[in-house]
Amino acid sequence: MLTLTPGGEANYRLFEHQVRTADAVLLLIDVEKLQGSDVAFIRSLQTIGKRAQENGANVYLVATKCDLLIDDFSPIAENPLNQGLDREFRHETEQRLRKGYGLVDDLCTAVGVDTIHPVYYETERHNERYIPKLDDTRSLQYQGMDELGETLLDGLE
Repeated sequence: MLTLTPGGEANYRLFEHQVRTADAVLLLIDVEKLQGSDVAFIRSLQTIGKRAQENGANVYLVATKCDLLIDDFSPIAENPLNQGLDREFRHETEQRLRKGYGLVDDLCTAVGVDTIHPVYYETERHNERYIPKLDDTRSLQYQGMDELGETLLDGLE
């Protein structure tokens, strides 16, 4: 994964070249930054997304760290074990991001994307809070990645 570092002209040129020649570009919306009202971050995603789209790339929006929103997910109170709520959570999260954060809806419009793909850790309730759940090997359990992978494969065919 390439990251853009301030003052890194060589990195910037490489990043620019990769966006210009990509078949697909994933724009990662960091929910934590979004909650902190990082306007510059969203504006930079708009610029990158527009450029990628102008160059013929398929643009996908992926919201990361969506587990930070689990406490506000209304059905969780009735089903605190998370069972069978993944699809509902992804849908409600996408709607909430678009309606609750105007910049995200502006980003969707600017890059011509209708869908945001939420990804997050599976959580469990612990002392009245939700924390990332570990499996038997003490690894985090990701959610939303399989659906994102299928969407990417479908878009590249």
